[in-house]
Amino acid sequence: DYRQLNKGNARLDFILEPFGRNTAAAVAAAALHVSQLYGDEAQLLVLP
Repeated sequence: DYRQLNKGNARLDFILEPFGRNTAAAVAAAALHVSQLYGDEAQLLVLP
């Protein structure tokens, strides 16, 4: 349950792969999502 990670009430978005198969596609989808929500200067942490 990822809600436990947000003790400071920051806005957090999690995009998870249902199966660990194609990490590059998942990272690209996450980057597009972050860019659309927060702009091109947003930071993205990827932990494959």
